[in-house]
Amino acid sequence: MSDTDDILEAFSRLDGVHGALVLSRDGQVRAHHLVDFPDLQLLSEAVHRSLDIAERLTGSLKQGKLNQQTLEFEESQVIVEILEGGYALAVAATPTANLGRIRLELRKNRKSVESSLA
Repeated sequence: MSDTDDILEAFSRLDGVHGALVLSRDGQVRAHHLVDFPDLQLLSEAVHRSLDIAERLTGSLKQGKLNQQTLEFEESQVIVEILEGGYALAVAATPTANLGRIRLELRKNRKSVESSLA
């Protein structure tokens, strides 16, 4: 198992987290570990499309680069951390999961995931 796989698996041990995935700039799943999420393909497509829209808006708003985004749905939430090299690290969770804890873990593991993808 690679370092990336280990990190993604660790996310799924957090309360309320379904798992995590890493996407490349073109929307391809580079690594994933999902425990209880219905469709990897739909999740990756939603993250990729929302990042595309957010990045276009970021240019228009002139507020600097996009660092993170959160998608909140009735039955889940997805927190996406933008990584170096055009990658995105996304964590899927229940609506009641501790968002602050997930964000903390994303920041703590960001450099390790980037290093493992280089």
